[in-house]
Amino acid sequence: TMSAEVLPASVISGERAAEEDEYIQSGFLNFLQSFTLDAEAEAGGLSTQSNNNLANAAKEYETQVAHMQEKDRTTLEVDFMHLRTFDEDLADRVHAEYFKYEKVLRSAVSAFVKNLSPPKDGSVPPEYNVSFYNLQEQHSIRNLRADRIGCLSRITGTVTRTSEVRPELVTA
Repeated sequence: TMSAEVLPASVISGERAAEEDEYIQSGFLNFLQSFTLDAEAEAGGLSTQSNNNLANAAKEYETQVAHMQEKDRTTLEVDFMHLRTFDEDLADRVHAEYFKYEKVLRSAVSAFVKNLSPPKDGSVPPEYNVSFYNLQEQHSIRNLRADRIGCLSRITGTVTRTSEVRPELVTA
């Protein structure tokens, strides 16, 4: 007779976390690779005519990577409403637990950029970042509470004073 091996809860939760990370990474990479503005406009239902147009439409984020590389930037700016239109479940997870998935999202952006333009021989590719804009909810700085920790948030406020930051030498 076969006996079933009982796995510790930490192993099971670690496997679930890895599966979640893979879901987020592959979903976000799929979004970056295939989202077009035509897809957003036709989100309700695609006709044969619009399917042909989608094949010829420029991929929104491929174009943005080209502009990003021309200007030597390493942050890909993603319209959150595009993500929500493309995959609402993915958007909800990113919104609710951004801190948890930030590293996975950055990894997806790096893979996306690497697929579009592989690094030259011997060069080390830079670390890429992702930023989101056009979030629906907006919070004032005074109304931020602890329940927003780790969430993707849009904050408004007025800068009233700035100062130059000077590093302090602790040990020489």
